[in-house]
Amino acid sequence: MSNENKPGILLKEEEQFSGLQKEVIFEKIYSKYHSRVCSFLTRKIGNPEDALDLAQEVYMIFYRRMEKLNINHPRLESWLYRVGQNLSYGYNRKKANRLTNSM
Repeated sequence: MSNENKPGILLKEEEQFSGLQKEVIFEKIYSKYHSRVCSFLTRKIGNPEDALDLAQEVYMIFYRRMEKLNINHPRLESWLYRVGQNLSYGYNRKKANRLTNSM
């Protein structure tokens, strides 16, 4: 079976949505996954307050990219975690640099 027929995480241009749909869909995705993403980030960086800030960045990235994402795709949650994980790497790298520079 060819992968061409399987729906991916990215939408085709003719399937994209906009306007009020985007706001409603964003709210639903945010409500569904926000606490999970925050918990994940708290485990990754160890600071709940900074985890909330990173979660906000995850959702800003999601909002900018959501017109191209298949929000019904089973890997959407994994995509959110991957964005969060990448942001946590940057956070931890900056934190390590600050500690090194303060010595």
